[in-house]
Amino acid sequence: MIGTTLSHYRITAKLGAGGMGEVYRAEDTTLDREVALKVLPAELSSDPDRLSRFEREAKTLAALDHPNIVTIYSVESADVGEGLTPSQAGASPAPTATVRFLTMQLVEGKRLSELIPKGGMPLERIFDITIPLADALAAAHDKGVIHRDLKPANIMVTDDGRVKVLDFGLAKLLAPKGTDVGAPLAGAREGASPSPSETPTDLLTQEGRILGTVPYMSPEQLEGKEIDGRADIFSLGVVLFEMATGERPFKGDSSVSLISSIIKDTPHAADTLREELPHHLGRVIAHCLEKNPKRRYQSAIDVHNELDALRKELDSGVVETSSAERSMIESPLHRRWWPIAAGIAVVLVLGAAGLFFSRGRSGPRASERHIESLAVLPLDNLMNDPEQEYFVDGMTEALITDLAKIRALKVISRTSVMRYKQTDKSIPEIAEELGVDAVIEGSVLRVGDEVRITAQLIDGKTDEHLWAESYTRALENVLALHGEVAQAIADEIQVVVTSDEASRLSGDRRVDPKALQAYLKGQYFWNKRTAEGFDKALDFFRQAIEAEPSYALAHTGLANTYNMLGAYELLEPHRAYGAAKAAALKAIELDDSSAEALTALAWVRLAYDWDWSNAERDFKRAIELNPSHATAHQWYAELLTSMGRHEEAVVEIRLAQELDPLSLIANAVEGWVLYHARQYDQAIEELQQVLDMDPNFAMTHAFLGSVYLEKGMYQEAVTEYDTAAALFGGYAYWKNDLACVYAAMGKRSEALEILEELKSEAPAPAYAVAKLSLALGEKEEALAWLERGFEERGEGMYILNVDPPLDPLRDDPRFQDLLERMNFPE
Repeated sequence: MIGTTLSHYRITAKLGAGGMGEVYRAEDTTLDREVALKVLPAELSSDPDRLSRFEREAKTLAALDHPNIVTIYSVESADVGEGLTPSQAGASPAPTATVRFLTMQLVEGKRLSELIPKGGMPLERIFDITIPLADALAAAHDKGVIHRDLKPANIMVTDDGRVKVLDFGLAKLLAPKGTDVGAPLAGAREGASPSPSETPTDLLTQEGRILGTVPYMSPEQLEGKEIDGRADIFSLGVVLFEMATGERPFKGDSSVSLISSIIKDTPHAADTLREELPHHLGRVIAHCLEKNPKRRYQSAIDVHNELDALRKELDSGVVETSSAERSMIESPLHRRWWPIAAGIAVVLVLGAAGLFFSRGRSGPRASERHIESLAVLPLDNLMNDPEQEYFVDGMTEALITDLAKIRALKVISRTSVMRYKQTDKSIPEIAEELGVDAVIEGSVLRVGDEVRITAQLIDGKTDEHLWAESYTRALENVLALHGEVAQAIADEIQVVVTSDEASRLSGDRRVDPKALQAYLKGQYFWNKRTAEGFDKALDFFRQAIEAEPSYALAHTGLANTYNMLGAYELLEPHRAYGAAKAAALKAIELDDSSAEALTALAWVRLAYDWDWSNAERDFKRAIELNPSHATAHQWYAELLTSMGRHEEAVVEIRLAQELDPLSLIANAVEGWVLYHARQYDQAIEELQQVLDMDPNFAMTHAFLGSVYLEKGMYQEAVTEYDTAAALFGGYAYWKNDLACVYAAMGKRSEALEILEELKSEAPAPAYAVAKLSLALGEKEEALAWLERGFEERGEGMYILNVDPPLDPLRDDPRFQDLLERMNFPE
């Protein structure tokens, strides 16, 4: 471009280039003055709507009349011939091309990025630059203009010391219509991994869109939220921190780790890294860097006023300063001696930092607290992409599972913690509701095959941060990462970890990324507990196994899904439980320490094999391996109930509730256990408490219906079954129970109609037909259908020994013979 004339501007030199265009020095031959030309990206010219909007909004920027903001003179275009590069012309070189460019005030001087020395700038110099800089931001914000890309490279200091802000608002003007410059990124340009002091400053891009510069962006901008002038205040805080200390507050060796640090990490106070700084300056910087925009300075003029007042107080001696600080401010030779002083300061700061990191992030060590119980709150999805929720939920569940392997810890189960997704409750409130000593918060950020997980340990009573760490791993190693986090937390709180537990936490658990993603999607849909969800879960678990046949967790997921298909009577028992058993045995073959696989196998032994002793053995072993596995405790309670060991069952189900206090099914099953123990009034009381938690849980209403039926409260039973059916989407699951109520009420025709419907199903639910036949007084037919249930190993038969509706048959020898053949213990 040098030597080219655009309109009446003759280009004489190139000044620089960046994501917002190339900048040239040019001579305005009409007005006989030198200007700066910024040649804009070619895609801007090819979009008429975008170009029109750009020109309209550029007028707003041109109206910014402030001595510390570079003035925009005009937006112009010119046709040029060959000689332009493809990037300048927007395509292959053509005979002519239209170039759009801005003409701006030419500023002679150095960029702030060139002026910040190692160790930071002299205090007076910091004030000289940041006070007018804050004033410039305030003036722009008053006009409704946000910079969006404030950084040292966009701040010029002229030869006579004047501050000039460049590229004000251009990030917004150059973004396509409808695109916020804080939109979530698809990736970031990265070169070789830099050292912590050389954190990437590349522009975030999404399909070529210029979005901002990573280290200086605010959390809300990175998360794609709406931004206002407070985003610039955060960026100003980063710049001020860098000027004061010579380093940036947030570090990372990749864009993934850097973004996570900005969103989650709390930097050291600037005045602790450089002790001669006024403490109040450190507070001003920290206030700018608050994560929540509502807790930052609400306007740039507030920052300006704070800094200006601090400077005046220092000059007047109102604020006490150290001798080193006074000499730094007063000595005319500070520029000459500063590098030496900075070198000494850096050595001292690094020594102090080493001590700091050896003791933890802040406050007393977590080991000084008595922590025996934890809850892992749902990890934050930093991708800002709903399609990645399955991945983030999976990471939360994996961390819970690994922590639960430590017997000395009580760890709250997934069901309860997932109720706190996007909650406004405070940590102390959550800790009290869950009954835990501490809470783990964290986040997940994934870019390509790299995953960044950040975890923080927070005191449940005081809300004080006790420990924090970030981990970045390749996707194939992410499962082992959770073991590292669990071990680190255990070390921090000094809880006992046995050698066996440590071995299971540190084991090599690499997995094919395709298999991992398929497994996590399978878990996501399995947790929905719907027919459609189970179908999708099966498909994804099979994909995971196909990608990696030795992936034990995928086989366990398959077993759990088939178990639920059997329990929900969505698949014939022999098909559902046969497949579940095969998958569970394969999972145990691959990993004999998997509590989840043992629990899945134990359920098959209970519900289908009627192998009571081996089911109990497997449940106990699962609980030994993972004492915090709430499902194992719940299903073991159901086994104990089926064997008539009601008192033990109550103890076990309450352990499940302690581990999963907000789980509706765990709480409802206590009512189910009490019902089979014939403690009907207590069962009603417990089930009513579950309805207080959530009146829309269908299973609770169904259990209440059964209790009311046995108490002879028929109308109440009908109401509960009607409610359960409406919530569940029909009577398919409970129509036989409703028919039993009809039979008890004397509505024989209604009950017979449902009985015929049940018999016509293929296959007919033998156990349900038997109960309804007995309710209608057909004892012989009931026994016949129970025999059929025995032959088919029908769903529900495992509760035959204690189910109240079958009490009229208990004295019959044929019924007693059936119990013996099912191996029920006496």
